[in-house]
Amino acid sequence: MKADGNGRPIRRDEWNTRSAARVASASGKSRTAPVVRPPGQAKRASVGAKWSVDDSVLVNSARSLPLLLLYLALVYVRPHEYVPALMGMPIIVSVLVCTFIVWIFQPGKDFSAPHHGLMLGLMVMMSISVAAAGWLGGAFRTVVDFSPVAVLFLVTSTSRLGPEHYRRVFFVIGLSCAVLAIHGIDQVQAGTGWSGAKLIEGRITYLGFLGDPNDLALAFLVALPMTLYWARTATSSWQKFGAWLAASLQMIGIYLTNSRGGLVALAAMITAVAVRRYGYLRSLAVLPVFGVAFVLLAPSRVSQISSEEDSAAGRVESWYEGIQMFIANPLLGVGKGFYTDYHPLTAHNSMVLVFAEMGVLGYFFWFSLLVCTIVMLRRLLKLPLADSKGDAAQGATPGLKPALRSEFRLASKPTSKPASTTELKTVLKTESKFVADDERQQFRDLATTLAFSLSGYLLASMFLSRSYVFLLFFLQALVVSLFLAAHRRWPVEMPLFTARQMFGTLVGLEFASIVVMYLLTRILL
Repeated sequence: MKADGNGRPIRRDEWNTRSAARVASASGKSRTAPVVRPPGQAKRASVGAKWSVDDSVLVNSARSLPLLLLYLALVYVRPHEYVPALMGMPIIVSVLVCTFIVWIFQPGKDFSAPHHGLMLGLMVMMSISVAAAGWLGGAFRTVVDFSPVAVLFLVTSTSRLGPEHYRRVFFVIGLSCAVLAIHGIDQVQAGTGWSGAKLIEGRITYLGFLGDPNDLALAFLVALPMTLYWARTATSSWQKFGAWLAASLQMIGIYLTNSRGGLVALAAMITAVAVRRYGYLRSLAVLPVFGVAFVLLAPSRVSQISSEEDSAAGRVESWYEGIQMFIANPLLGVGKGFYTDYHPLTAHNSMVLVFAEMGVLGYFFWFSLLVCTIVMLRRLLKLPLADSKGDAAQGATPGLKPALRSEFRLASKPTSKPASTTELKTVLKTESKFVADDERQQFRDLATTLAFSLSGYLLASMFLSRSYVFLLFFLQALVVSLFLAAHRRWPVEMPLFTARQMFGTLVGLEFASIVVMYLLTRILL
């Protein structure tokens, strides 16, 4: 956010107004100049307002967002499971149905991502795998059970969200997880939290899909980068304080879950942040110290990470059994949800669970969704700033007098000498570039946040069977919506792609991932 000469933050609409005033002052005219907009970019008054490529198309429609945020809060906090007045009421289902109804009448839905066809294919293969396993009645039930996740994905990925909408989503998730962390602290003190959830072997838990300590750690991992983004973009001191407090609570929550996968994923995320910010050399000088502190201060279960340890050995053995199921049923697998019919333990690996239960055909759709999401993130992270060369690319303006440069950068005193026509045009051009750069940087920052959240999830899910939970698909939906928004603004730099165009790559990566899991299992056994 920009600041004036006294350090006061300036809203974006105020920034545009001051820019017009500076241009008028530089030209020696007292009239109010029109607000300068980036050529070809959307007209907007503030971050998160309605953007429009042309006057006839609404490109930032998110009428279903308030209900979506309410749904997220209910899914995390789950008051209907312990508040007497709400118990037994289908609150979550009702809110999701209302969200879907509002979404149906929401204008401007965007279905141009390859994910929507892949999601449909995944649901079809779920049904076929169950039917092929001999349970015809379960084919429809499997789709019904997965439908809330599919609806959440559809509503989120096709809504045209702006940066401010993402901040609201991050705020709700971060605040909800902070509440869960406080519940965990209370649980450690009393043995039972206010929700009635009890400790499991000294590890904190919650309700619903967070009833397992590992799932709770996964939720904290996903929320942490979002909460830090909320802290970085806070517009006031109390918001920044609240965001950092929520992030601290989430890290305490990860510690209290005593989840080895969660703590390893957290350590990997911190390492990635250090390397990204400080470079490899300086990070290598600090990370060993951090590693020693991590081992010494981490819960006792972390020091027991070894393929020889009983729990770890059981997981590797389950991987092996899952691979054997795949070899015996390579096309359709043993059927979604039938893994534990063949082995007493679940797969303890999200990829193994999918290709063991749905074979190479079902795994193609699940894995392709993930690959396409990573491709989108990669392109968003490489989104260039405004097309300029030389000094302009670094924020300087060729041919512009120093007085006008400082004026453009929000100096408190305007120039006394009127600018020439050439200098005035340069100011206009530089103004457009700075606004465009700021918008592009917002997209890159959001992509970085989602990349860290998704990376934390994937790292932890290497040791968990969390292939079909809503968190994974909701994260992918947020990436899809962000990529489509970037494509609408910069279609040349953010071109669309289809699964058909990437078919060969997707198939090759699919089989490569299976081979890697097989080799890794053979090494660890």
